[in-house]
Amino acid sequence: MISKTCTLYKMLCEHCFQVLNPLNKRRKEFFISVLCLFLSIKGKINFLQLERYGENCEQTARNQFQESFEFLPFNAALVSKHCSARTVIGFDPTYLPKSGKKTEGVGTFWSGCADAPRWGLEMCGIAAIDLDHHTTMHLEAVQTLPEADEKLLGFYAKLLTDRKEVLQKISKIVVADAYFSKETFVTPVCKEGFLDCAMMCK
Repeated sequence: MISKTCTLYKMLCEHCFQVLNPLNKRRKEFFISVLCLFLSIKGKINFLQLERYGENCEQTARNQFQESFEFLPFNAALVSKHCSARTVIGFDPTYLPKSGKKTEGVGTFWSGCADAPRWGLEMCGIAAIDLDHHTTMHLEAVQTLPEADEKLLGFYAKLLTDRKEVLQKISKIVVADAYFSKETFVTPVCKEGFLDCAMMCK
């Protein structure tokens, strides 16, 4: 079963690799093997686990993870192949609990579950929402790291506008919750070519 699943993922990956900057054979093989391991390993996943269940040693895994990978164009290629024409861009930050003060980006962020600000980290999720198939495909996750003099809503808007060349090939409509229905977010996003910002109230 796992072998058949990995073969399917390999075929999907090969299609997506065509839109990325040229990757060598070793890099492609490593990416596919790690993808299968993440789907197969139960519990905590670290470099030791990847060595134990995979074909690469721990140091090889560490070296490969130090190199960057263009996840947004890769996932966008999957969306273009499998989603319908009626697809919109979804945007929503997510709070992540984190104690301590040394981690980069740690601070006070809004927690929807607690309905109150909480100390920790925040991740901005960008996804493609397929209205015909009633599914959502993840595009990219970006940690919230605004500059000292940058407003939070301005940071969110810049995340989308910096990625407009890839995102607007999928859709020019952005869907977010009512918090984003403010001029400092809507105006810069629409000015960069997004046709509309649909605000969904809770």
